[in-house]
Amino acid sequence: MSQFVIYAFINSAGYYGQKKEWAFVIMFGIILVSSIILVILNIILAV
Repeated sequence: MSQFVIYAFINSAGYYGQKKEWAFVIMFGIILVSSIILVILNIILAV
């Protein structure tokens, strides 16, 4: 499930990047990094 969220954020950032709306690119970048960190923490804590 989390793979789909990460994929959606990458696509969203690309869409706004093409439109040169950098505030949204930065916002989606921050959310992407946060979701990757949370996925890694969930994997580590599940073990």
